[in-house]
Amino acid sequence: MNIFNLTNEVIEEQELTENWYNKDNIYFIVCSGKEILEIQNIFDFAPETIEECIHFDDYVKMEIYDNYDYINLNYFYLIEENLVFEELNIYFGENYLILVLDQESVLRKDIMESIFQKLEKSYKIEGRLSRAYYIIFDRLLTDLFSTLEEMESKIQILEHLIIQEANQEKLARINHYRLVVNTMKRSLRPLLYIGDQIVVNENEFIATGYIKYFKNIDIRLNKLYDFITDLAERINNLQYLYDSTISTERNRISERLTIIATFFAPLTVITGIYGMNFTNIPELQWKYGYPIVIGIMIVVSFGLYIFMRKKKWL
Repeated sequence: MNIFNLTNEVIEEQELTENWYNKDNIYFIVCSGKEILEIQNIFDFAPETIEECIHFDDYVKMEIYDNYDYINLNYFYLIEENLVFEELNIYFGENYLILVLDQESVLRKDIMESIFQKLEKSYKIEGRLSRAYYIIFDRLLTDLFSTLEEMESKIQILEHLIIQEANQEKLARINHYRLVVNTMKRSLRPLLYIGDQIVVNENEFIATGYIKYFKNIDIRLNKLYDFITDLAERINNLQYLYDSTISTERNRISERLTIIATFFAPLTVITGIYGMNFTNIPELQWKYGYPIVIGIMIVVSFGLYIFMRKKKWL
């Protein structure tokens, strides 16, 4: 657990001692789900929120209590082509901001570094909590946009590969990407409502001068959802592209087979005539009959080849 006292100009880290909390001070606290139990008695958090901090779930919501706002949300990132989820919980009160994240969370270090770089000696002390609250969402949205851009890049690469060759492996990747994007979309949709609730500022914990920043967060949340909706549409277009490429390839195969059949059609007619076993075919008894027929077949085939080349069918 990391406890930071934001009351003075220089941010100080405190130890979790018996009398560490002073209601006149301002605190930013970062802890894990289990560590929240150690300070629950001080802030009197609702048991259901503590339960949500301890156990991972995919439910995204914001609850307004008398003394604090509580947010439970998930964020995600890609490892190769697999989507990984982590949970983020926030308690925002009059004099404290508590961020609940796993110790191994990839977002934990990024948020802490961003907050300390932008808070210390840069902003008025009375607005530090609101600024820290904004930085959390700013960092979160930045990372989510990066994840969607990474996904977009993968879709573009797959699009080029499908144009070159459509096969079952590409179809499997399309289906996998569709599952990933739809999961992202389902996770991001509730954030739109959270953005609206934050801007309302029902408990008035956000300093008046910072409301405009959270309006910007709300706009970015909408753009984020527009982005994932666009990616979902592009996945559908990939399916259409795959089907079109397969159809084009089949047409090419049919065209080749038709050309081959065209070459052999006259030859089949000629061989068919001499295979009818009529007794009155004079050239059958002629000693030059065989080489002449073979020559005719060669000339016909060569003539067809020249004709198709001129028509640019070959």
